[in-house]
Amino acid sequence: MKPDGGSQSDILDPSGGPLYLKLGEVARAVGVPPSTIRHWQEVFAGFLHPVRTHSGRHVYSREDLRVFRAIHHLVHREGLGSGEARRQLREVLRDAHAFLEDGPGSLESAAAPASGEAPTEDRDLQTARMKELEDLLGEARQENQRLREELDRIVRLVSDWARRLEEEAATLPVSDPPA
Repeated sequence: MKPDGGSQSDILDPSGGPLYLKLGEVARAVGVPPSTIRHWQEVFAGFLHPVRTHSGRHVYSREDLRVFRAIHHLVHREGLGSGEARRQLREVLRDAHAFLEDGPGSLESAAAPASGEAPTEDRDLQTARMKELEDLLGEARQENQRLREELDRIVRLVSDWARRLEEEAATLPVSDPPA
């Protein structure tokens, strides 16, 4: 299920991992605090494409996770500043397989509940996402109905104006054309 819509079968990607990860899950997978992920999201905005859920939270794709891991490599392992890391990031990301599994945790373990968390967290998250989508669908249906009603009102108004114009045209005196 994608935050912008989609079917229930979109919840997991073909490898069985989650399609989208929450901020904390990305932070665990990369091995940095969530505040660092937020900071990098601003500094490296052109490289990252988080999606906002209906509730306003950011969720991140597999590609975003790969970019965060590359940033981590450049900043923490190579010791580059943000500006230099930004300049080198595009080249580093050209290797399609780079940074897919690099880092403290894999993508699947990032989404797995940490010890002490309820094992139903994933199910609860899926249920919450499904509820968000149902709410969005309900809002879209209401807006669709409102727009249909507005369109019907406009069509009636235009039809009424056209009828009035025809009536006025019929009552105008017809003059003979000049000879």
